[in-house]
Amino acid sequence: MVTFSAGSINLIKDLRSGYQETLHSEITAFLHSLKGDLENKPWWSNGWVFNEPPEGASFASYDTYISKLDWAVSDNNPKIWIGIQDFTLENLFVDCQEHPLLYIWVSNLKQYRSEAQKIGAQLVIKDKNNYGEINLKMTGGFLVQYPVQKYLTQQIQQFDEIMRPQIIGFMDYFAADL
Repeated sequence: MVTFSAGSINLIKDLRSGYQETLHSEITAFLHSLKGDLENKPWWSNGWVFNEPPEGASFASYDTYISKLDWAVSDNNPKIWIGIQDFTLENLFVDCQEHPLLYIWVSNLKQYRSEAQKIGAQLVIKDKNNYGEINLKMTGGFLVQYPVQKYLTQQIQQFDEIMRPQIIGFMDYFAADL
């Protein structure tokens, strides 16, 4: 379980403080730690992989996602991603309208629309609106988008307990049947 340092908690309380780099690295560690949870899921051994950002880059600067090996068209561009984007300090902790988003995304809609529509139809049958609407039109390439809960500073010590189940739950819910 990832916990935040006193400096990171102070940063969340005042984003102008000197602890931004520490909090950024702790959020990156949190995102990286999701890999272990996912690898323990029964479906993981069916060819799933975890996105690894480029060497030296932070996870918070890149989408964190999973994909299947048979969806790969190149090392860095699978056809379909199940992930989270916009996992930034501002979107997590600052009072703005943006939220981090859990999603299922099709990388090249023009080329993979048919395959994505089959997956979408499969998800419509399974989904009971637990994670937003299944968007069969795939606006912007998104088959599913679901906003992540924001945090108030008084909730910061429960960040891992609240955030991890949201992300792992979303990925597990959809990946288990794909």
